[in-house]
Formats: sequence, C-alpha cells, structure tokens
Amino acid sequence: MPDLHPTLRLALLSLGATLTLSTPLHAEEEGDAIFEYREQVMEASAAHLKATSALLQGKVQQPERLATHTAALAGLMQGLPALFPPGSDFAADTAAKPEVWENPVEFAAAADKAEQIAKALHAAVEAGDMAAAGEQAGALGKACKACHTDFRQRK
Repeated sequence: MPDLHPTLRLALLSLGATLTLSTPLHAEEEGDAIFEYREQVMEASAAHLKATSALLQGKVQQPERLATHTAALAGLMQGLPALFPPGSDFAADTAAKPEVWENPVEFAAAADKAEQIAKALHAAVEAGDMAAAGEQAGALGKACKACHTDFRQRK
C-alpha cells in the first residue's frame, strides 16, 4: 500500500474488509431498497422544483441558491428508468402504474424528456437567462405532470 497516513490506511483496510465480508442483499431487500430510494429521488426532485419556482417567481430573494437547485434537478433526472428495474413493481405502496414496466420504451422517453428539460433549465440559469429558465421550469413541471398522468396512480 502506498505511504498513507496511518488513519487513512486503517480506514481503507476496514472498508475493504467490510465490502469483502458483506453478504449481498436478498432480492426482496434489494427491491425494498430501490423502491425507497426512488421515492426519495422523486420527493427530492419535487422539492427542488418547488424551490426553483419560488426563486424564479421572486417569492424568495436568495438567487444565489438557484443554480444549486437546478443542478440537483438535472442530476436527479438522469437515468430515472434505472430506478424502476424489472420486478420492482411488487411494493404495495408503490404509486407507479403497471405501465412503467409494461411500456418501458414510452416510460423511458417520458423520463428522457424530463431529463433534457432539467438540463436546459440548469443551462439557462448558468447563462443568467432567467426568462428562459422560467420557461424551462414551467416545461419541466408539465413534463413531470404528463409522466405522472401516464405512469403514476394517485395514492
């Protein structure tokens, strides 16, 4: 091992041992974990979109926080279909409709549209174009609503 600080060396060895000795999650535990994780991602996305809207509408006067929220949105929107792997539709609490798994191409297209809009929103904020950012935030809200209409049931 390279010449590392003793504390860092111990931490790396401990991490390696933990990863080596850990047993893999059972399929059901893994399914529960992905279900909980995707709910957290969706809740975080909604919170960042609401915060973005409040800032763009001038309801909150902290414009220095805007790029943080739009960057988070762009990141959270990446690869959403991976949060819905085959077989993860078992959870009784899921709001996802069966169409997510029955029509994966359409679902992926809807998720990709939201991802592209989120990236455009962040780019507009980074460029300082608040008019375009407002338009993109509205478009993202509509894309989310359309996806939820097609692929999410009301709880």
